[in-house]
Amino acid sequence: MAVKDDIDCYPHQSKGGTTWLHEIRPVTKDGVAVSRLRSCGVIFVGKANMHELGLGDTGMNPHHGTPRNPHDPQRYTGGSSSGSAAIVASGICPAALGSDAGGCINVVFDFTYC
Repeated sequence: MAVKDDIDCYPHQSKGGTTWLHEIRPVTKDGVAVSRLRSCGVIFVGKANMHELGLGDTGMNPHHGTPRNPHDPQRYTGGSSSGSAAIVASGICPAALGSDAGGCINVVFDFTYC
């Protein structure tokens, strides 16, 4: 399972799609969702890219790259959980954690599958 970059997954830093957030907010433990999933035996494969600080619905990230739609690389996945959507849609892993602040889960679905 992949984890959106605004959800803590110790020992990996949560950058929130920025170049600086991890410097002022170190990760010292798993977020609640990660902790509960880890206790059930879930294996985490990595952190998923996102729109910087989740403040947009395009998924574009000038710092770490923009996740592309695996069904059409000329398009992007959209939504602040764009990296999570791209990972699942590509089949790299069956599930990913995302977060919804302003409808980004719906946007990701619309951009990636419709």
